[in-house]
Amino acid sequence: MKLRAQKSGATFFEQVPLEVVKLIGANAPASNHPSDGQRPQSSEFGPWQSKVLAALMELDPQVLAVRVVEAEDAVVNRLRELAHDPDQSPEKIALYDATASLGVLKRDAKRP
Repeated sequence: MKLRAQKSGATFFEQVPLEVVKLIGANAPASNHPSDGQRPQSSEFGPWQSKVLAALMELDPQVLAVRVVEAEDAVVNRLRELAHDPDQSPEKIALYDATASLGVLKRDAKRP
């Protein structure tokens, strides 16, 4: 595979060569988005994680906006469920990481 030179000033996601994105997408598990007609994938921490992964893997900007909102809702709901748990469980850490990742997606989606 021949990789092209990276654009200067581009976001992280814009710097990933299309060939690499296609390889990642080909090896990714099926999405659990309702419009895909697929059964939800099981994940280590539950349905919120599948929604976050679907948002992170989405390439269509219009669909991305929908998936980000769905993922954020799922993450916030799960954080509310765990609000009274004083421990920093691996799931809570993953939820905080997911929140940061979704924030980056939203920020980069707003750029022209």
